[in-house]
Amino acid sequence: MTNINLIQITDLHLTKSKNTIIQGVNTYVSAKNVINEIKTKQKKIDSLILTGDLVDDETDLGYQNLKTLLFGIKCPIYLIPGNHDSPAAIKSICDDRIKFTNSFILNNDWVMFLFNTKKIGTHSGIFSEDDIEKLNKLLEKHTEKNFIIFLHHPPISINSPWMDTMSIMNPNELYSLTKKYTSIKGIFCGHVHQEFESTINNAKFYTTPSTCHQYKPKADKFSLDLNLNAGYRYITLKNDGEIITSVFRL
Repeated sequence: MTNINLIQITDLHLTKSKNTIIQGVNTYVSAKNVINEIKTKQKKIDSLILTGDLVDDETDLGYQNLKTLLFGIKCPIYLIPGNHDSPAAIKSICDDRIKFTNSFILNNDWVMFLFNTKKIGTHSGIFSEDDIEKLNKLLEKHTEKNFIIFLHHPPISINSPWMDTMSIMNPNELYSLTKKYTSIKGIFCGHVHQEFESTINNAKFYTTPSTCHQYKPKADKFSLDLNLNAGYRYITLKNDGEIITSVFRL
C-alpha cells in the first residue's frame, strides 16, 4: 500500500472583493500565490484540506472567489469552517470534488475526521456533541486503522496568551479520546496564523501558517510577524501509522 500525501492550507480570509487588504496583505493574491505554488510544485497530492477562515466576510461571492482559486486542482478538496465562515455558504460551492463532510476513509490504514468547531457569536470554537459522538463511533468501529484529525481551532494552548483566549472551549472532549485511543495519530489546526508543534497524549499536534498574514509566536498581545511569508503544510501518512510533515513557505 502506498503512502497518502495531503496538503493543508488555512486562514485564507478571502472576501467578495479580490482587492481586499487585511493587515497589509491582499488576501486573494496571497492565497492565489500559495495555491499556484502547490499546483506547480506538489504533483503527488491525494487530498487538499482547508481548515477554516476561508472567507472573512461570509459572502457568497467570497466563496465563489475561493472556488475560482481551487479550479484545476484534481484531487478531492475538503473544507472546514472557521470562526469567520458561513457553513451554509461553504456548502453552496461543494460538488463532486469539493466536499464539506465529517469523515472519509482514505485507505485500509487511515481514516480522516474533520471537525466543525464554529460557534456563532465568538472567535472561540467548540466541539459539538454530535461530532464527538461520530468520532467515538468511528474509533470503536475501525480499531485497526489510524486516524488523522483536522479542525480550525486549537484544542490546547500554543503558548500565545492573546490567541489562547480564542481556542476550543471544551477541549477535554477530544483530550479524553486521545487518551483512550492510541489510533489517533495526528491533529492539525489552523486559526493561529503560525507554525506550532506539540503532543496531545499519544497524538502529534500541529498548527499551520496562514496563506496571508502571520502572527508572532508566544506573543502576549496581537503581534504580526513581518519576517515570515505565507505558507502551507505537506503531510505524508505512512502505512504503519507514522506521520511525516513539513511547512513550506513562499
